Amino acid sequence: YRVDFQNQSSAWRITGHDYVVDGGPHQGGVDGNGQLWYTWAKGGSNVFGRPMPVHVFESTRATLRNLAIRQPQFWAVLVDSSSHINLDNFYVNATNHDSSVSPEGEWVQNTDGIDTYRSDHITITNWVYQGGDDAVAFKGNSTNIHVENVTVYGGPGIAFGSLGQYPDRTDIVENVTVRNVRVSKAQRHDGI
Repeated sequence: YRVDFQNQSSAWRITGHDYVVDGGPHQGGVDGNGQLWYTWAKGGSNVFGRPMPVHVFESTRATLRNLAIRQPQFWAVLVDSSSHINLDNFYVNATNHDSSVSPEGEWVQNTDGIDTYRSDHITITNWVYQGGDDAVAFKGNSTNIHVENVTVYGGPGIAFGSLGQYPDRTDIVENVTVRNVRVSKAQRHDGI
């Protein structure tokens, strides 16, 4: 699916209202086969066709919980044009294992854990992110966002980014609350 932002695409688009996606007690989810994409992109930032595994789009009053996204091709989750979305208990691992891309275990560009865009009343709780990019990033028109209990292995943690890229669009980010975020330097974390 094409995404109206930075010439991106998504692999799995979820849309609708009043729904629940639950990975269950063993945290089911998505294996993005990201290493193939990391090697192909070789450090390229936004390579055409590199998809996001999960795209919550035009959704209202939805819950996604107990999900693992291993080796996402690009950003693991994009919440786009949605409101009143709860995302709880996620594990994202975007670790490179090809020394021709970068030293093994290091990060790959644009493997964010979750990005919000044109969305309101989003709650992100109990996330573990291992990679080297943003664990949580707020893009244009992200409002009333609550982030709590996030553990980051590698990467800068929380970001406000990609704002003002399009002169014909107004970008507002407001009423963002971030609590209890632990950021550690890059290290192997194979749990969960």
